[in-house]
Amino acid sequence: MLENIPEDERDGTTWHQLATIDLNEANYAAARVNFAKSLVMRQAIGDKAGEAATWHQLGLVAWETDRPIDAVQLVAISILLLNATGSGEKDQVTKNLSGMCGQLDYSEEQLNELIRAVTASYQQDRGVAILKAAFPVVP
Repeated sequence: MLENIPEDERDGTTWHQLATIDLNEANYAAARVNFAKSLVMRQAIGDKAGEAATWHQLGLVAWETDRPIDAVQLVAISILLLNATGSGEKDQVTKNLSGMCGQLDYSEEQLNELIRAVTASYQQDRGVAILKAAFPVVP
Protein backbone atom coordinates (compact mmCIF):
# COMPACT_ATOMS: atom_id res chain seq x y z
CA MET A 1 0.00 0.00 0.00
CA LEU A 2 2.90 2.38 0.65
CA GLU A 3 3.83 2.27 -3.02
CA ASN A 4 0.40 3.80 -3.80
CA ILE A 5 1.42 7.01 -2.00
CA PRO A 6 3.76 9.35 -3.90
CA GLU A 7 7.20 9.52 -2.29
CA ASP A 8 6.93 13.24 -1.53
CA GLU A 9 3.73 12.57 0.45
CA ARG A 10 5.19 9.86 2.69
CA ASP A 11 5.16 11.52 6.09
CA GLY A 12 3.06 9.59 8.57
CA THR A 13 3.19 12.25 11.25
CA THR A 14 1.98 14.97 8.89
CA TRP A 15 -0.91 12.84 7.66
CA HIS A 16 -1.80 12.00 11.26
CA GLN A 17 -1.88 15.69 12.18
CA LEU A 18 -3.98 16.58 9.12
CA ALA A 19 -6.38 13.77 9.99
CA THR A 20 -6.61 15.02 13.57
CA ILE A 21 -7.65 18.44 12.27
CA ASP A 22 -10.26 16.73 10.08
CA LEU A 23 -11.51 14.75 13.08
CA ASN A 24 -11.76 17.89 15.22
CA GLU A 25 -13.73 19.59 12.44
CA ALA A 26 -16.07 16.57 12.14
CA ASN A 27 -14.84 15.88 8.61
CA TYR A 28 -14.84 12.16 9.28
CA ALA A 29 -14.42 10.94 5.70
CA ALA A 30 -11.22 12.97 5.26
CA ALA A 31 -10.00 11.97 8.72
CA ARG A 32 -10.52 8.30 7.89
CA VAL A 33 -8.55 8.58 4.64
CA ASN A 34 -5.70 10.60 6.16
CA PHE A 35 -5.38 8.33 9.20
CA ALA A 36 -5.27 5.34 6.83
CA LYS A 37 -2.38 6.98 4.94
CA SER A 38 -0.59 7.66 8.20
CA LEU A 39 -1.13 4.06 9.30
CA VAL A 40 0.42 2.63 6.14
CA MET A 41 3.52 4.78 6.56
CA ARG A 42 3.90 4.15 10.27
CA GLN A 43 3.62 0.40 9.77
CA ALA A 44 6.12 0.54 6.90
CA ILE A 45 8.79 2.15 9.07
CA GLY A 46 7.97 0.17 12.23
CA ASP A 47 6.76 3.17 14.27
CA LYS A 48 4.71 1.22 16.83
CA ALA A 49 3.96 4.22 19.06
CA GLY A 50 2.78 6.27 16.08
CA GLU A 51 0.82 3.30 14.78
CA ALA A 52 -0.90 2.95 18.17
CA ALA A 53 -1.89 6.61 18.13
CA THR A 54 -3.32 6.24 14.65
CA TRP A 55 -5.36 3.15 15.58
CA HIS A 56 -6.75 5.05 18.56
CA GLN A 57 -7.78 7.98 16.37
CA LEU A 58 -9.34 5.64 13.81
CA GLY A 59 -11.36 4.23 16.70
CA LEU A 60 -12.57 7.72 17.54
CA VAL A 61 -13.59 8.27 13.92
CA ALA A 62 -15.55 5.00 14.02
CA TRP A 63 -17.18 6.01 17.31
CA GLU A 64 -18.18 9.42 15.96
CA THR A 65 -19.68 7.84 12.83
CA ASP A 66 -21.91 5.46 14.79
CA ARG A 67 -19.74 2.38 14.38
CA PRO A 68 -19.21 1.55 18.08
CA ILE A 69 -18.37 -2.14 17.65
CA ASP A 70 -15.69 -1.25 15.11
CA ALA A 71 -14.49 1.59 17.34
CA VAL A 72 -13.74 -0.65 20.30
CA GLN A 73 -11.81 -3.05 18.07
CA LEU A 74 -9.69 -0.24 16.63
CA VAL A 75 -8.96 1.21 20.07
CA ALA A 76 -8.12 -2.28 21.35
CA ILE A 77 -5.42 -2.55 18.66
CA SER A 78 -3.97 0.69 19.99
CA ILE A 79 -3.78 -0.78 23.49
CA LEU A 80 -2.17 -3.94 22.14
CA LEU A 81 0.60 -1.85 20.57
CA LEU A 82 0.96 0.46 23.56
CA ASN A 83 1.43 -2.59 25.79
CA ALA A 84 4.22 -3.76 23.48
CA THR A 85 5.97 -0.37 23.56
CA GLY A 86 5.47 0.31 27.25
CA SER A 87 4.01 3.72 26.47
CA GLY A 88 2.50 5.85 29.21
CA GLU A 89 -0.37 6.66 26.82
CA LYS A 90 -1.77 3.21 27.56
CA ASP A 91 -3.61 4.35 30.68
CA GLN A 92 -5.59 7.07 28.88
CA VAL A 93 -6.41 4.85 25.91
CA THR A 94 -7.49 2.08 28.29
CA LYS A 95 -9.83 4.55 30.01
CA ASN A 96 -11.27 5.48 26.63
CA LEU A 97 -11.82 1.82 25.74
CA SER A 98 -13.39 1.12 29.13
CA GLY A 99 -15.75 4.05 28.67
CA MET A 100 -16.76 2.88 25.22
CA CYS A 101 -17.31 -0.68 26.43
CA GLY A 102 -19.33 0.65 29.37
CA GLN A 103 -21.61 2.51 27.00
CA LEU A 104 -22.05 -0.72 25.04
CA ASP A 105 -22.78 -2.65 28.27
CA TYR A 106 -19.88 -5.03 27.66
CA SER A 107 -19.16 -7.44 30.48
CA GLU A 108 -15.59 -8.06 31.59
CA GLU A 109 -15.79 -11.40 29.78
CA GLN A 110 -16.86 -9.68 26.55
CA LEU A 111 -14.01 -7.19 26.88
CA ASN A 112 -11.49 -9.99 27.41
CA GLU A 113 -12.84 -11.82 24.34
CA LEU A 114 -12.58 -8.61 22.33
CA ILE A 115 -8.91 -8.28 23.30
CA ARG A 116 -8.22 -11.93 22.40
CA ALA A 117 -9.95 -11.63 19.01
CA VAL A 118 -8.26 -8.34 18.13
CA THR A 119 -4.85 -9.73 19.13
CA ALA A 120 -5.32 -12.79 16.91
CA SER A 121 -6.54 -10.68 14.00
CA TYR A 122 -3.68 -8.18 14.31
CA GLN A 123 -1.14 -11.01 14.42
CA GLN A 124 -2.54 -12.37 11.16
CA ASP A 125 -2.61 -9.20 9.07
CA ARG A 126 -1.56 -6.17 11.20
CA GLY A 127 -5.16 -5.02 11.50
CA VAL A 128 -6.09 -4.94 7.81
CA ALA A 129 -9.26 -7.04 8.21
CA ILE A 130 -10.47 -4.97 11.17
CA LEU A 131 -9.80 -1.72 9.33
CA LYS A 132 -11.58 -2.89 6.19
CA ALA A 133 -14.56 -4.06 8.22
CA ALA A 134 -14.76 -0.71 10.00
CA PHE A 135 -14.25 1.40 6.89
CA PRO A 136 -14.95 -0.63 3.74
CA VAL A 137 -14.15 2.33 1.45
CA VAL A 138 -10.66 3.10 2.78
CA PRO A 139 -8.12 2.74 -0.05
